[in-house]
Amino acid sequence: NFPRCLIYTFPTNKSPKHICVHLRKFCDSVYSSIMPMVFRYFSPRNDFSNTLSEQIFVISANVYKSISIFLGMENGLPFQKDLSVLRLFYRMGIRYVTLTHAGNNDICDSCATKVKKWNGVSPFGRKVIKEMNDLGMIIDCSHISDDAFYDVLKYSKAPVVATHSCCRALTNHPRNMTDQMIKDLAANGGVIQINFYPAFIDLEYGNVLAPYSDIYDAAEQAWRAHPTSKRLLQAKRDAQNEIYKIATKPSYKRLVDHIMHAVELVGPQYVGLGSDFDGIEDSPAGLDDVSKMPVITAELRERGLADDEIKMILGENFLRVFSKVESIKCK
Repeated sequence: NFPRCLIYTFPTNKSPKHICVHLRKFCDSVYSSIMPMVFRYFSPRNDFSNTLSEQIFVISANVYKSISIFLGMENGLPFQKDLSVLRLFYRMGIRYVTLTHAGNNDICDSCATKVKKWNGVSPFGRKVIKEMNDLGMIIDCSHISDDAFYDVLKYSKAPVVATHSCCRALTNHPRNMTDQMIKDLAANGGVIQINFYPAFIDLEYGNVLAPYSDIYDAAEQAWRAHPTSKRLLQAKRDAQNEIYKIATKPSYKRLVDHIMHAVELVGPQYVGLGSDFDGIEDSPAGLDDVSKMPVITAELRERGLADDEIKMILGENFLRVFSKVESIKCK
């Protein structure tokens, strides 16, 4: 009952100003599409209240049930070295930000680049961290470099999250977090939310996937440059279908291995789920879409976790961080 609408800025040659304008229109389109849907399925008498924090739309279906919707941004590139733009997106409903994505930006370095620009967080990035703390926005440290991660912990007065990362001890990939990073994240009160991407949970599969993923990424970039092209859209779909044919896809139980590894390191109160369903080409076997999520609950029970611990992992831990970030913002 707490879906997050993610606004993603993909690597591009377009200027930050151009991207900012595009995302402002995208934010507006989210509101324009969601609000009519809400009123279609819920009585007009339902109250738009602020039960979790003042920023979240809460549509109360009845005394016992509600649906909350809020917006996140993946990649702080559109801020354009201008904190007033950050504040603008806050007013438009953005409540968490992944600081960067697949490239270094004006805020910090990415884990994906061989050459780092800042060796951590930039001077402007420090200002972004402070402003997000003051506003009550969650800082997401997935995708950022290891040095940037430790800078974030150093400069943030609020707990932070890794919304979609896995355990590097099980799969040695730079997008994943080391055991020490997970421990330090938890010591700061934060949460690691385990990503469902098969290449991040199984190294052998990742090695098999790599050439197919490169073809898909190139096809996607070509289509994004010309989104009205039916030919390029079909090429993108064909590349994705080739990924679906890979027979060595790991099971959802391998995903649970990562969850349990993090739980054993820091306890269930600092672990969550970060499916990334809208950002990955494929998902683990047995976990094809959100309807299959109960298999995770069943497997966690099988491995000895109590129901109250599982509830933490399924969402309560993230809500705890959200509430903490909200509680320490500048009033």
